[in-house]
Amino acid sequence: DTKLKARDLFSSLQPEEEQIPDRVPEIKPNPNLEYLIREYEGFIERAADIFETEKLYRGLKLDTNYLSSKNIEEFSINLSNYQKFKNFRYSGFYLSKLINDSKDEEFTIHTNYLDTLIDDIGYKNRKKITINGNAGNYVGYQMQNGEINIGGNAGDGVGYAMNNGIIIIKGNARDFVGGSMKGGSITVNGNAEYF
Repeated sequence: DTKLKARDLFSSLQPEEEQIPDRVPEIKPNPNLEYLIREYEGFIERAADIFETEKLYRGLKLDTNYLSSKNIEEFSINLSNYQKFKNFRYSGFYLSKLINDSKDEEFTIHTNYLDTLIDDIGYKNRKKITINGNAGNYVGYQMQNGEINIGGNAGDGVGYAMNNGIIIIKGNARDFVGGSMKGGSITVNGNAEYF
């Protein structure tokens, strides 16, 4: 009965017009953001492949005084300036390191300003992450706990080798959702090509 009522409500609506991408807000330079950018540039230049990037993640020592939720959110907006970098898609490892090492528990990452998707957001995650926009491949890779909410679509391998936690995708996901998953839950509100 509820499904029929919902269908009736939406039957009179017209198709939505194609949306214009959000304009990137201007973030004023500050010492916190400059520190995160400097560390990121060194990280992403050496991120040659996934194995090298995982090693870089393990070896990266960051000053936790710079890792507030607000600073990390501003950094994610600033990533639109770096998407021409050859290894940009590995930026998710760096974002994950910032989040995992932060004393804060809740984070917002903005990807709605990006033309290039970021892989591996939420690597080894234990916190609550909201992604405004789409995510690339392997969101929540080896996730330990916490929650990831994706406001758009996600690529392949969502929750790959996930141990615990919750992933919720508002849109669609591609192949291998929950591949080698040991625990936790994944909800895809749109379509998933293969489980």
